[in-house]
Amino acid sequence: KVEEQVADALALGASCLTGGKRHAAGPLFYQPTLLVDVPDEALIMHEETFGPVAAVTPFDDEAEVVARANATEYGLVAYVVTENGARQARMGRALDYGMVAINRVKITGA
Repeated sequence: KVEEQVADALALGASCLTGGKRHAAGPLFYQPTLLVDVPDEALIMHEETFGPVAAVTPFDDEAEVVARANATEYGLVAYVVTENGARQARMGRALDYGMVAINRVKITGA
């Protein structure tokens, strides 16, 4: 599924800055991958990606970020990185996800 999502994003105009292929360690491994300028219609923007892929796309304002993030069916976890305390609170309330991490990559203490 990861290969399909990456191929779809590239076909729709995204660029791959690193990775984008299976890892030499074997068929169950995928290279850490960074995709940029990923269009909203790409599969990776609407499906959960259970692999080491980051899809990055530019935005103009906070409202656009929230609308685009909330457009997915699968809102398991969202990550927000900002030093602005008011923005942290707004984003935490606005994102329709099971969990929202603010300035961290680990949700639980486990």
